[in-house]
Amino acid sequence: MMIVAAAVLLLPITAQPCLSETTTGRRIENPRPETSIMATADEVSMRAATLTMSGLRYEGVVQVSTAAGPRPRLRFSADSAKLSGVRGLMSTRTGHVALRADSLSLSGGVVVHVGRFSARLLGLIPLDFTPAAPPPLVLPTMSFTAVVLDDLHLEADTATMKKLVMRPLPRT
Repeated sequence: MMIVAAAVLLLPITAQPCLSETTTGRRIENPRPETSIMATADEVSMRAATLTMSGLRYEGVVQVSTAAGPRPRLRFSADSAKLSGVRGLMSTRTGHVALRADSLSLSGGVVVHVGRFSARLLGLIPLDFTPAAPPPLVLPTMSFTAVVLDDLHLEADTATMKKLVMRPLPRT
């Protein structure tokens, strides 16, 4: 079942070099363009009760090729990420796939592309990042609660999910 979950979470994407102006006025360029593969899902979102990322780096805004055309995404990389209380939804032209897991652990080459990252830092400070409003600063280790990740793509060398449940949902 873990292989199926990896297929849901590890959707292929394309990121092209992109210059983007941050809220501080600084321009950043995608440091590592990915290979030319188009995203296969229309939309992927994930919710989690908690998220802790170690070795965290913000790498800028990249363009991701989708069926609807190029879309800007925030790019983060990390040595590891641990999520608890995970809920996910992948939408395609034929329907939806819902995902639930007690925990998700990612390690080795963790890369996160996200259109919106919303959470509470240390359970207190509300954060809401988008390509138009990227994070001004990230620390090497950060812990979040009430996590919302929209337009998501995850990559990792290893992904482990505990108590995984997946089910198809009809398109409404």
